[in-house]
Amino acid sequence: MKRIFSISMIFILCINLLTIKVMAAPASLEKIYKYPKDTVLQGVFPSYSFGFNVDNHWILKDDNYVYLSFDVSEVEEYLNSSITVSLNNTPLKSLNISNIKGNKTIKISLPKDSILKGYNSIRVTAFHKITKEKCEFDDVNVANWITLRKESNVHISYDYEEPNYKISSFPYPYLKINTENLSDFIIVVNNKLTEVELSSILKLSSLLGREANRENMNFKIVKESDLSDEDKNNNIIYLGKYENAPSFVKSAVLEGEEKQITDNALVVNIKSPLNANKSLYIITSKNDLLLSEALYYIENKDAREQLNIGRVILGKYSGEKSIKTDTSNMSFEKLGFDNIKLIGSFYNSANYGVVIPKDRAINGKAYIDLKYRTSRVIDFSKSTITIFINGEFVKDAHIEEIADDSERELKVYIPGKYKPGDYLNIEVAFYLAPKDFQCYEQGRENSWVYVDKESYIDFGKATNDKILLNYYGYPFIKDGEFNNLKIVLPSKINSNIITVAGNICSYLGRDTKSTGDLYAIYDQNFKEDKANYIVLGAPNTNNLIKKYNNNLNIPYEDNFNTFKSTQKLPIVNNFKNYDATLNLIKAPWNRDGSILFFTSPKEELIYKNMKFLVEDNFVKKVKGDGTIIDTEGSVFNAYFKVKEESVKDNEGSLIERIGKERLYIIVIASIFIITILGVGAWTLFKDKRNIK
Repeated sequence: MKRIFSISMIFILCINLLTIKVMAAPASLEKIYKYPKDTVLQGVFPSYSFGFNVDNHWILKDDNYVYLSFDVSEVEEYLNSSITVSLNNTPLKSLNISNIKGNKTIKISLPKDSILKGYNSIRVTAFHKITKEKCEFDDVNVANWITLRKESNVHISYDYEEPNYKISSFPYPYLKINTENLSDFIIVVNNKLTEVELSSILKLSSLLGREANRENMNFKIVKESDLSDEDKNNNIIYLGKYENAPSFVKSAVLEGEEKQITDNALVVNIKSPLNANKSLYIITSKNDLLLSEALYYIENKDAREQLNIGRVILGKYSGEKSIKTDTSNMSFEKLGFDNIKLIGSFYNSANYGVVIPKDRAINGKAYIDLKYRTSRVIDFSKSTITIFINGEFVKDAHIEEIADDSERELKVYIPGKYKPGDYLNIEVAFYLAPKDFQCYEQGRENSWVYVDKESYIDFGKATNDKILLNYYGYPFIKDGEFNNLKIVLPSKINSNIITVAGNICSYLGRDTKSTGDLYAIYDQNFKEDKANYIVLGAPNTNNLIKKYNNNLNIPYEDNFNTFKSTQKLPIVNNFKNYDATLNLIKAPWNRDGSILFFTSPKEELIYKNMKFLVEDNFVKKVKGDGTIIDTEGSVFNAYFKVKEESVKDNEGSLIERIGKERLYIIVIASIFIITILGVGAWTLFKDKRNIK
């Protein structure tokens, strides 16, 4: 019996040990890069390239692959048709299409040693015939196609490298680019914030937004008095004066450093004393004016990369603090693209993405100046170049033969229907017809086209004169920098409202090159001057809201608990409560300045609805120069001072503003009331007849 008991105990112990081992093994992280859309490849030798980025701080695992889902035309199946997949121009695998039965999918491993830090390219090339006729017939046959489905993707498995605690590594590990957990940090501030400290905190937020590669961010800014135990288990950034810093920050400052930070700033990157698995980044000084000076070193990548140490004393910054960008003319290189060489006969294409600057009015005069070269072995009489924008044909032209290898140019006007802030996917497609085409001819790689990174897009010099939420970002950002922007905050500030301000500046920062003219002021210190403003708060916390209430497009009622109904935007208070409003107006004292009021009867509702100014999917919902948001998150827009846009992006009629669901409520309620009145009248009439 004892023996049985002993064996049982050993068995249970082994099971527990195995369980512990399994639980202790951390799962690798993964990133899936999806193909943007179904892509049709035509001809005998079609190809398609798809790019993906690998973060510099990833340690790649073995489970990396490309998954392709595709359909092929099969007018007459040709046994030698094949697909080849390459990684960074190195072939990985070739497959006979006829051997893939049913739903055509393939999964090809990507060797981790062949995957580069930064940009990588997957290239799919095919040899595809559908008949036994000559190759030139199949090449022009519209029935000869392969469709790469948008379900195709690249799967990368990785872990994060351990932080090196160098100042130069910023923003890692606080920002983790290309991951769902992008904002892996909180910003901690002291309880006695000066306007100078607040300004620096907002500048830091804008820098983080710029570093995030246009990904949505959502992070907390927490006053020391609001710091919870859960908060302490995060990566932490502290920015602020030394004397008011939390104790865990002060304990990280060495005695010798404290003596130097009266006229200097200190930057430290260390393990967090609150959690050894997290990091702490400190920017502090006894002089709050020097906080922004330290930030200039950190935002300048050339200066930051020289700081390969964990702690440094920094004096005043002597470099350029304000960096303007000419948004009227942007080369492909400025947009982040390098020279591109497309190799192979027949169909090739390259894609470029750009957002039309919100401070530009293109008015149908914007154009693309494409600079390219081609090999001289192609048949110029049959070779063409075609431009598509967002999948729509815009222009095509023959590639003309010229006497030397000089660069060709093609000028393509951008259709006038596109507006500031619109995303443009510019596809440049080439058909390179080889001379004396033979299906099995060697040397097909001699056909190539080279697209120069000095190609550019000219958006024109005309400035956008429409101050609308449609173009939110403008006029607060102009020429790639903050346009003398002041964020007006309640004097009795709390963590939630600082968080809203920080996330707004982070969103705006994605379109900037410097943190320049960005400031925070308390409402009690507000003065009317030549600036642009964003005002945050409730009527009882920010006195500017009451002061300028009559100037708002959607003003408060006299009790400041509800909003007034207007002709442009009727409000049905009896059926729904409203959380907050956005009012974008010209400054009453300066017609060249603009003010965005983000206000609510209850300040906590501003925090609840900040997504409408910081997340792309919600930002695009706000239009016009007045928006009201109800408790369910529905948005109702109107154009008050500015002429309504011609595109269908506004709510138009009263019924549309109220929303169909509210119309149903009104109709049902009306029927119910009419029924009650009818029954009552009929009962009264019947009673009177009985009395008689």
